[in-house]
Amino acid sequence: MSSELTNMTDDIPNQAPDSTASLKVGRIQFERGNSYSQIDETDGAFTFRTNNIQLKLTTDKFECLSKFKFDGKLSVSKVTSGEVGQWVLWNIDMFDPGKISPWMPGNISSCGRSVDFFLGGPCKLSKGRVNRFYFGIPQHSEIRLTGRVHFFDQWNGETLSLKVDNNVVWSRKCNSASPDMAPSEPHNWCPTLSNADCVRFGIDSCGQEYPDRISVHYDVSMRHSGGSMAVEFSSSLETDPCEASWGIDDVAVYIR
Repeated sequence: MSSELTNMTDDIPNQAPDSTASLKVGRIQFERGNSYSQIDETDGAFTFRTNNIQLKLTTDKFECLSKFKFDGKLSVSKVTSGEVGQWVLWNIDMFDPGKISPWMPGNISSCGRSVDFFLGGPCKLSKGRVNRFYFGIPQHSEIRLTGRVHFFDQWNGETLSLKVDNNVVWSRKCNSASPDMAPSEPHNWCPTLSNADCVRFGIDSCGQEYPDRISVHYDVSMRHSGGSMAVEFSSSLETDPCEASWGIDDVAVYIR
């Protein structure tokens, strides 16, 4: 028997491995107890499934069809949920002191011992405007701006406005003695007390010993498809910046 096996082995010709050999299957599935992992390809789409995750990948699209936790860096140009386009954060200005500000003028401040810096502030920004130009915006059909505005010291009905490409998209009228932050209405930081009590018990964050209105949020969106954009904040203040002032923070631009 041993001799026959030896002869059979000698009769098999020596062949080099075929580098063109391949295995083509439509689906591979691994099972372990009640858990499974499945990989398949249909019409050029690669799909990965487990008990809890389902991901689909094509040459130009990555779809998460289930809950998905990602631990690391992920860069995308477009996000959809249920075929509905979602906002993608494209740019944000947090006015860190170690970075050159693209805004003009670019004076930044912080209040007290706070490590949060913002553009403008007491004795730095009153009448006039600050602006910035954005370039190289990726392809989109809508744009959204969010952020915070700070009102410092003695405002008396003046207005702060936000313009995009020279069109007013948001404005607030501020009166430190009366109040709510509805569009073109005075803000009310102290609606239940007299002005004297508001001054006495209000919170003074910066500047004069006078209560301030901090972190007024704005959120505006509009149709936009160009690759550039001009953004401008301006006020109707005519007072000294050490008497009444303002600042902007966390200016974010989203696209979809």
